[in-house]
Amino acid sequence: MQLLPLDGGEARQVGGSQRELQALMQWSPDGRRVLLSARTPWSEDADDATDGSNRPWVVTHLPWKLDGSGPQVGHRTVLLAMDVDSGDEQILVCGDFDVVEAAWSPDGKSLAYVRTRDGSQRHRMDLWLADGDGGNARLLTDGLASIAGITWSPDGRTLALGGTVTEGDSLSLLWLVDIADGSLRRPADELQLEGSTIVWHPDGDRVATLAARRGLQEVVVVDVSSGAVTRVDDGLQHAAALCAAGDGLVFARAGISAPVINMESHSGTSDSGYYVDPYSMDGEVDDAHERYRRLSPLSYADDIRTPTLLLQGEDDQRCPLGQSEELLARLVRRSKAPARMVVYPGGTHLLAGTGTPSHRVDYHRRLSRWLRGALD
Repeated sequence: MQLLPLDGGEARQVGGSQRELQALMQWSPDGRRVLLSARTPWSEDADDATDGSNRPWVVTHLPWKLDGSGPQVGHRTVLLAMDVDSGDEQILVCGDFDVVEAAWSPDGKSLAYVRTRDGSQRHRMDLWLADGDGGNARLLTDGLASIAGITWSPDGRTLALGGTVTEGDSLSLLWLVDIADGSLRRPADELQLEGSTIVWHPDGDRVATLAARRGLQEVVVVDVSSGAVTRVDDGLQHAAALCAAGDGLVFARAGISAPVINMESHSGTSDSGYYVDPYSMDGEVDDAHERYRRLSPLSYADDIRTPTLLLQGEDDQRCPLGQSEELLARLVRRSKAPARMVVYPGGTHLLAGTGTPSHRVDYHRRLSRWLRGALD
């Protein structure tokens, strides 16, 4: 970890951690420590030596890989507090699970953290509460499937967060959690979050967040008592060039980024497909083969007549490279429409926004030129 003075100067290394640091989460209220997550080696079975080089991946749970993070086996993510003067580390939370995020209360006496479950399926998350040093941990709520953006109210009595109830559902809602009893409530029933940024007003009576509405993004302020929503900024509009064709729309060109083409293969190869796809398809693959195939774009690839550009991260674990490859192969073999696939080495599912600068420039330049009609 490096500390950089805000008024300029050289960065100073803090400590010499032997762990693989993952995320800097928060300064302690007194400014003396930093809350951070780190990976520590973990043996998955009796033959899995943590000190070995080029270890095989021993998989006993799902998801065993995550887009942008790689394999989730052979290590666990722990929660640390690091003293910024001495560099000393204190383990606050550790075990056979991964800590996803955490936050100290405003007075530093309590610690809220989100962790995965143990067992063979670990995609669900639970919210835990502990003393500021990690002691006396207790489960605060297990009523949500996913949790993100935990934020303490100024008085330390409530946590605001984004979360989903049903596993596989990607629509995150705004929730408030009572610290005293762990009860959950939604202050604004119809509000769908965009991302996980939540900011409390200093008086504690409202929060500001980003919301999604009808395909747009907007900044909103929510009264936590009444649920009244005030829209501050309607955000940006995203438009595409279309022309009418009877009752439908015709795309002159198609630009596809990280697609889901084959629902059956996606359910077994995506880092989240094993639980997200059964949710979206309303059934497991073995129980709904016909529905999976009918709703897979690959089933209709022979009808494609539109020049198609596929943009894909090589290491995308959410919508794996094989999805684009299946479509490309079908287009090359069965369609006369021009097709092109561009694969970005090391790129994840979020390469368009967080990939290397050169990849992001290339991605957006190719997409804009393709949609304008430039083929070379």
